[in-house]
Amino acid sequence: MNCLIRIPALMMTLIIFSAPIFAEEFGGVEFPGGASSFADEVIEYLPSNNVASPYDDPNSALGIPDSDDVALGDEGVLTLKFADNSLTTSGDYSPDLWIFEIGGAVEPTDVYVKQEGGEWIYVGSTAGGVYGIDIDYYIGGGIIEGERYSYVKLIDLLPNQSSYPYEGADIDAVGAISSIESTKKPEIKVNNGYFNLSVTGGYNPPEADCAASNDYGRMVFDEVNQLLYICSPAGWVLK
Repeated sequence: MNCLIRIPALMMTLIIFSAPIFAEEFGGVEFPGGASSFADEVIEYLPSNNVASPYDDPNSALGIPDSDDVALGDEGVLTLKFADNSLTTSGDYSPDLWIFEIGGAVEPTDVYVKQEGGEWIYVGSTAGGVYGIDIDYYIGGGIIEGERYSYVKLIDLLPNQSSYPYEGADIDAVGAISSIESTKKPEIKVNNGYFNLSVTGGYNPPEADCAASNDYGRMVFDEVNQLLYICSPAGWVLK
């Protein structure tokens, strides 16, 4: 779904900045791609009935680990996408993908990845907590060496270890240690004076998406509550 806003197309100038990438450590794990290593978009969230606010916001799983988590519920599903990077193989036995699961109970998940337009590939199960997965182990079982995987799906595993309102695995963040920067460049298509904005699906945009100076000016539309979010030095501003 897209939001259309009329603008004078001839007056619009789009400037794209490429910020330098530095390795950073999160939860004791070093990510060569820094904060950009983490999932950027929610594709699907299918929790059980025993999940309620404030544990039912899937955007809590986006960006860096910050102890703000989303509960999956028993056998619930969360699908995320890497937008500015992609998960890839490392060529060794070290973990390539890290799942940050928090909460009082350590709750496992099945993990799947896929390419853009591809099929889901099972790459193992987490034991709960902060857990790394070596996708190279599954080369020959669906994983292709050096390929880009933009999607990660997590499915909560039984038995039930927690209850309402935060049943199931509690996902704080999903990050790619073995990561390839996206080759796609941001673009805005203008047709008859209109351009498209991303929409939030009724959720607040993550604070992590408006934390750096090169984020200022980005916009997203909440089509459910009819709100326009604009990133500023003061954070997200509502219009």
